Amino acid sequence: AALEHVRTKYVLIMQHDRPFTKRADVPRVLAAMEAHPERLKYVGMPTSTTVTHQSHVLSKYRIHIEPWQADDAGLLMMPLIQWYDSTHICEVEYYRKFVFGPRKLVARGGFIEDKFGQAQLADIRARGVEVSHRDWGTFIAAGSGFAEPVVGHLDGRDALNASKFVWTKAEADESDVLQQQEVASRLALSAMSGQAPSVSTAAAMAAEAARLRVAESKRRQAELDS
Repeated sequence: AALEHVRTKYVLIMQHDRPFTKRADVPRVLAAMEAHPERLKYVGMPTSTTVTHQSHVLSKYRIHIEPWQADDAGLLMMPLIQWYDSTHICEVEYYRKFVFGPRKLVARGGFIEDKFGQAQLADIRARGVEVSHRDWGTFIAAGSGFAEPVVGHLDGRDALNASKFVWTKAEADESDVLQQQEVASRLALSAMSGQAPSVSTAAAMAAEAARLRVAESKRRQAELDS
């Protein structure tokens, strides 16, 4: 649906958990796509996974791919044999007429990487990369300026997992209390029963309980130190 509102020739697709981790010369990639419109329909930004795409597909599928030079400054384009939903630049019309086109390679609301990517891989394995890949037009930027990953993957679960951190005892006690306080506050906010205390009362009770727990942890720490 969002494509209906796009008025540019190209679109940069960036998922919320696939941000740029370093500067990338996007205009240079666009210039290459403008210079080679018959070949470049999709250009993915290199990630820790796709920088080894050449050796990966050779090892897993016995498919041999070679990059080709897209500009005079050493920008290379590595054939991508299976669509990735990671950060990429793509022709809008390619999305409209091919990805979501009459072949119905992607169901409404479906993941392109799933059905479309699998269809692409199957076609390339059946007909050969030299014949089939030109129909798909998917590449990974490589070479000068793109030899290393420029896009990373954020895992929100790591940032929320306190067990990943090393705490001192006082910090651990207080962290545990604060987490309990947050849970208690959320439970209070979600209370639906008419018998439940008011939100303000429940929040105050949770805060007081947390204060008492912190005081108790400090008392126990003092006893251990004495």
